[in-house]
Amino acid sequence: MRRIATIIAAAVLSITAMHAQEAPVLERTYIATDKDAYVAGDRIWCSAFCFRADSIGLSRQSSVAYVELVSPTGDIFQTAKIYLDGGRGSGYLDLPETMPTGNYRMFAFTAANKNEVEYDFLQNSKVVSVLNAKFPAKIKDKVEIVSDEIYAQRKEKVAADPEDGDITIDVPRFNKGGQPFSIGIKNNGAKIASLSVSVFHEDAIASPEDKAITSFVIPSVSGIRYEPRYRIETEGEYIYGTLSGKDRDEIIQKESMPTAYISTPGSNGDTYTAAIHEDGSIIFATNNIYGNKELVTEVADLENAALTGLIDLQSPFVSVDADVPMLALSEGIQKSVVERGRQAQMFRMEYSDSLAQFKPRREAFPYSDDEAIVYNLDDYTRFPTVREVLVEITNLVRVRGRNEKQRIQVLTKELDGDGNLSMSWETSLVLLDGVPVFKHFEMMDYDAMLLKEIHVWRERYIFGNRTFYGVVNFISKKGNMAFMDFGSNVRIVDFQGVCYPMEFTKKYAKDGKEDIRQTIFWKPELEVAPQQSVSMECQAPDYFGRFNVVVEGVTEDGSLIHKKATFVVED
Repeated sequence: MRRIATIIAAAVLSITAMHAQEAPVLERTYIATDKDAYVAGDRIWCSAFCFRADSIGLSRQSSVAYVELVSPTGDIFQTAKIYLDGGRGSGYLDLPETMPTGNYRMFAFTAANKNEVEYDFLQNSKVVSVLNAKFPAKIKDKVEIVSDEIYAQRKEKVAADPEDGDITIDVPRFNKGGQPFSIGIKNNGAKIASLSVSVFHEDAIASPEDKAITSFVIPSVSGIRYEPRYRIETEGEYIYGTLSGKDRDEIIQKESMPTAYISTPGSNGDTYTAAIHEDGSIIFATNNIYGNKELVTEVADLENAALTGLIDLQSPFVSVDADVPMLALSEGIQKSVVERGRQAQMFRMEYSDSLAQFKPRREAFPYSDDEAIVYNLDDYTRFPTVREVLVEITNLVRVRGRNEKQRIQVLTKELDGDGNLSMSWETSLVLLDGVPVFKHFEMMDYDAMLLKEIHVWRERYIFGNRTFYGVVNFISKKGNMAFMDFGSNVRIVDFQGVCYPMEFTKKYAKDGKEDIRQTIFWKPELEVAPQQSVSMECQAPDYFGRFNVVVEGVTEDGSLIHKKATFVVED
């Protein structure tokens, strides 16, 4: 069985004292995809394998992999963040509908890779082909139209990577369109195998680089220079920012600097804090924020409320010049593929999201709804303002102070040094739809008729450099912080979070619609024990043709796996 090629013999690590940490594990990441050819507007399903470069196994160091899809001109067309657990993870990239026809290069890296001086981000990258079924635009000088005869000859010359691994695939010999069938996978080896499984229609487009995981190579990195400019993401993503705004210089010269906050609107949002350093830099340590969301950034606790401080967030992605081969098409192939692509594009827009299903993920919210005391306001007499609600309904929450000094407090509970339960009224963290509200007096006259629930947590919580005694989360009916003015130090920005772990394994309920899926099954993370057989239920689409089953993966001792089988769906 084949193993990862070159192992580090003597890596020279030059680690400065930017922040205290152990010598890092050097990593290399491979991305398996559900297929190699797509139409604009399609979704690329991804399965991540993050390897240790000093051994033959998966890395347990990084918790986030960054994926980029770039054009020959170096333009970044799409990006993704994938949560890693023990070196494995899954995600996706949604291709824009206006994406020009052509080949694109996909590569992945971790934050630790950005600390390697002169790191080659394109090593072990792969090429995917994209056809636009709605817009005629092509990547200039990167798409070649040839005759059907020449195209057929070129396709025959494409050399596939060798198959390897103790895996066998059992597929049906034939199958009628629209009918269910099963695929069997057996691990004949002596080690646990971590696999990705894809079942898709065999496209007529010839891939210019038919690469599989068995072509993955870790080049010699002896003598590498390592400069820890970015923190290794062992628990979740680090979000980097800098202080800006018209009063930036005055703020960072203050003896007691304010605190930076980020949060996501929603009943169960994420809230993180960070100190602002003397150079204006800010680093938020998160447990991962999932999905594409609005992110509320705020500079709070300023002694002088008239000072304006804003947070500029930095992108974790990199710009590289990509060497991408030309996409060759024949007129016949282009016509047939584009027509099917147009149908598939419309199908994905209407039904793809409903067919995908979520996989378990680690929750980032530090306090769960299971631990909250919930006040459903519709169960009580309705009052017009939050002030009246806190007085009449929430016996564990009170208001103290006058005017702008009013503070909302929770009756907290915790064990003292002798193990006795103690109660206290202290300053609490107040949230509206998960977003911090530091001027508590602004909540007093907030329209309580806009609220659905109030969640109260009675424990002490530490958020970065701040400690709060209890949390109160006011949840509105729409979850969008309606009619709340958060002030001049607040900025709301679009944020790309970590992909929700998903798989594409549900059977298609036709509901009178023709099933024209191109990828009909996608299992990004499948663990198969030694000598174990796994059966997976699928459903054939309503059109006929040749379909591929591709299994890629690695065993726990680092042996790489690539297996392929085909079957035919009959008319």
